[in-house]
Amino acid sequence: MKVYLTCSRTMLSVFLSVVLAVLMLCSFTYGFETAPKLTSEAQRQAFLEQLGFSSCGDPVFVDEITVPWEFPAVYRRYNDLQLSAGYNLMNFRGQTLTQYTYAYSDTIYIHLLFSNGEVVGGDICDPALNGQMWPLRELTDEERNALG
Repeated sequence: MKVYLTCSRTMLSVFLSVVLAVLMLCSFTYGFETAPKLTSEAQRQAFLEQLGFSSCGDPVFVDEITVPWEFPAVYRRYNDLQLSAGYNLMNFRGQTLTQYTYAYSDTIYIHLLFSNGEVVGGDICDPALNGQMWPLRELTDEERNALG
């Protein structure tokens, strides 16, 4: 004996909406790990130490920056750098972020980008005209040697 279940488009639409809502709720509850809040300078320093940068001192600059809605070529390249470290500035288009700049040495700076106390990006850079930029992560020995 075969049983066929029929339903209207409205009923199917409601059912799929409920399933989608349940899946979204589960993914937000169980699937996404949120970054730790780093609201104090001691917490930011501990984060830098985890990356292998232990002697940065207080930030030399604290700025508010706004991520543009449209990413010109330079922002796309910068976001590619962010993606290589597990960050994505596309998620923050149009938002204002806080940027902490630390001097690791006379020629190397570390930028940390925050949204509501969570690290959402950053970089390690040599600001010289022909300087390099690395993603915000623990550097390899080769990359660390390039820092000088």
